[in-house]
Amino acid sequence: MVNVNLFPSETGWFWEDKTLGIEPEDISTEVFVLPAAAAMEKEGSVTNSGRWMQWRY
Repeated sequence: MVNVNLFPSETGWFWEDKTLGIEPEDISTEVFVLPAAAAMEKEGSVTNSGRWMQWRY
């Protein structure tokens, strides 16, 4: 599974949940956690529902 999120989510970190009583070694799913960039960190044009258009550097 490839997990690209700004913040940890239940879907991406299910294998670390100690309350489930499952050992990470017993799960055959391979999890790749990749960093994501927020909209404020990306360069380019941005529009929203208020019809504002902005360019971010």
